[in-house]
Amino acid sequence: MEILKSVFLGVLQGLTEFLPVSSDGHLSVLTRLMDFQSENKLFFFVFLHLATMIATIVVFWKEIIALIISLKHIPSSIKNKKWNPDLRMIFLIIIATIPAGLIGFLFSDLVENFQSNMKLVGILFLVNGVFLIATRWKREGKLKENDFGFSSSFLVGLLQGIAVLPAISRSGLTISGTLFMNGEREFAGRFSFLMSLPIILGANIFEFYKIGKKASLYFSNELLPSLVGFLAALITGFLALKLLLNIIKRGRFYYFAYYCFLIGVVTLLFL
Repeated sequence: MEILKSVFLGVLQGLTEFLPVSSDGHLSVLTRLMDFQSENKLFFFVFLHLATMIATIVVFWKEIIALIISLKHIPSSIKNKKWNPDLRMIFLIIIATIPAGLIGFLFSDLVENFQSNMKLVGILFLVNGVFLIATRWKREGKLKENDFGFSSSFLVGLLQGIAVLPAISRSGLTISGTLFMNGEREFAGRFSFLMSLPIILGANIFEFYKIGKKASLYFSNELLPSLVGFLAALITGFLALKLLLNIIKRGRFYYFAYYCFLIGVVTLLFL
């Protein structure tokens, strides 16, 4: 794998993992155009997803530490029947993770077959754009972790599960869903990316398990390009996530819909 190609795909992953335009959809299109070797794709993409997971942890490290510290309040919360906000966020994340994890585990092999179907990828880019553009007419909600319902969290988790489809953005679907359930904008962004951590971690562990014994052979042959792609995805992902959180606060989330419509049409017509 060429170093320049690794940098390009790393930057692409860093941008599209967080911006609501679907990283998997873009990787499907670009690997087709670049004639990327299928033998190496799985290993390399695991590295890229690991990088963007770390970028999420870096951006939200204060919130993550607060969530961990809040675990000590479990006994008092049960006793007083009053939940600490950070502790309640943990339960919201757990509830959202269950349906997403089940969908990802049960349908991962099927979804991998979809990634080579460019017509389907093009259609799903358009579907993703519809979800994003719909937020343009949604007034900002007021619900945060203190009052966002557990049932609403479960529904957002279902949306996160549906986002295993190529060209359907995980952040796009979960943030849009939270906004339509009257979630406050800042909460919607924070909730979306914090709930992504268990899923991405689980997916990476599962992919490494599937790689198995081939990993040592791959690492000996492709370690340098993978590390270069990893660093490119990490740095770009950090900047993209910071940018997106600012865009969400300003109520301009729907801007990305126009890009999804464009790339969807291009994919349908030319690939």
